[in-house]
Amino acid sequence: MKTKILIVDDSRIFRSAIEESLTGEKDIEVIGSVWNGAKAIEFIESDHPDLVTLDVEMPGMDGLETLRAIQKINASNPGFPPIGVIIISSFARKGADITISALEAGAFDFITKPVGSGAKESIEILSRQLIAKIRSFISMRISRSRILPAGRLLFGGSRKEDAATARASVTGRYPAVSGAEPSGAEPSGAEPSVTEPMGADAPGSDPAGHTSEVPAKVPAKVRAILIGVSTGGPKALADILPRLCEKLDCEKIDIPIFIVQHMPPTFTQSLADSLNARCSFTVTEAGNNEAVKSRYVYIAPGGKHLLLRRSGRDVFLVVNSQPPERGCRPSADVLFRSAATAYQGEVIALILTGMGADGTRGAAVLKRTGGYVIAQDEESSVVWGMPGSVYASGNVDEMLPLAKIPDTVAALVRKTRHRG
Repeated sequence: MKTKILIVDDSRIFRSAIEESLTGEKDIEVIGSVWNGAKAIEFIESDHPDLVTLDVEMPGMDGLETLRAIQKINASNPGFPPIGVIIISSFARKGADITISALEAGAFDFITKPVGSGAKESIEILSRQLIAKIRSFISMRISRSRILPAGRLLFGGSRKEDAATARASVTGRYPAVSGAEPSGAEPSGAEPSVTEPMGADAPGSDPAGHTSEVPAKVPAKVRAILIGVSTGGPKALADILPRLCEKLDCEKIDIPIFIVQHMPPTFTQSLADSLNARCSFTVTEAGNNEAVKSRYVYIAPGGKHLLLRRSGRDVFLVVNSQPPERGCRPSADVLFRSAATAYQGEVIALILTGMGADGTRGAAVLKRTGGYVIAQDEESSVVWGMPGSVYASGNVDEMLPLAKIPDTVAALVRKTRHRG
């Protein structure tokens, strides 16, 4: 069964570009193309799409208002899978700010309007970005179908058609697209799926596949918290980071937090500003050679790696443009490896919702040096790629629903403080 798409953009040229970028995808069908939010809601009320591509900056009813209206429609139709929204944004700061607000409000993901050397290149970039996001959305839908009431079909087709879509989602074997890229990541080859064998020599692997060689043990002292996250990250961070900072404050625990969120430049600054307004800790985009401060949350700048370097008693931020790792820059693997050295494993790492496998290799290094690793569970993840991959590697100490992570982390840190 085809995934039905509604295009919403005030530019006729860009609506045509989106439609052209999806041409030839046998399992994707554009069922409508409208020029403003009001028309989008009118269309949705008569024809139920699976997914909406939504421009954020439109006259009249803008992207945020339209998203809220779509969410109201979803809430009023609990018998149907909710309509997903992929935000289409410019690189401008205003567009980035609105996009972060939309993601925090529950939009599935976003892409940026491509800037190519010509129309053909722009269409190719748009197609690569958008199809990857649609595939990820389909995968999420399949995952969610396991908790839908028995007998209800996910895409409205036959059971045979839904099963075929599910198999394609899990294996990643779709026509023309070999893998989905994280938000803001640079193009790369397809990553192994979560279910792909890790190999006998993989860190923490065993014949059963899910048992870590390293027993679950909290470090003697926790000096930092690390977070790796991608698709669904802005909403997940908005949900847990204010609570985590508040709980650490209540315990009078002053430690830094470091975040890799897969996003392009400009968007990470908007994310930092939004979280800073919500948190008791100071949230900022990381700057090169800055000395790390307690009660600060550092977010890796879009398009750059974030590393940690110790010099004597102090730890400093390193921000660079070294090549992407596994298609990601910033990369959670890069941050985790550097933290293993800078803090000698005295860290807690959180791998949250997101597509791909970033964080899996870095988690193995953290475990070998004594770190503690928590993965978000599948049910609360938008996409269970990153947490699912690290779970499959055997290097997870706990797997938790998102809502339980702040309390658990605060309790673990408090436990190490009481040892002293």
